[in-house]
Amino acid sequence: MRTGTVCRLALREQASPCVLRWMEASAGRRRRLYIPLLAVALAASIWNHYYGVLALAPVAGGELVRVLRRGRPDLPIWAALGTALLSAVPL
Repeated sequence: MRTGTVCRLALREQASPCVLRWMEASAGRRRRLYIPLLAVALAASIWNHYYGVLALAPVAGGELVRVLRRGRPDLPIWAALGTALLSAVPL
């Protein structure tokens, strides 16, 4: 297996749990569980591989669309995104 293929597989496997947790939290289902799990999943993807930052893109894009539609940000989800980014500072 070539290196590029491994990187694409790793990114897909890291982004999927992040997007799933974001979808559940943004739908309002078990937010107290899924928002911290979202932060942990995003932080873990960043710490696992530097391409893990790309797992943040679909979640941030989806949140931007939600802000435009609702007219107000979902602060706990934005806090989870910020926490995941702050976890990458030591790197």
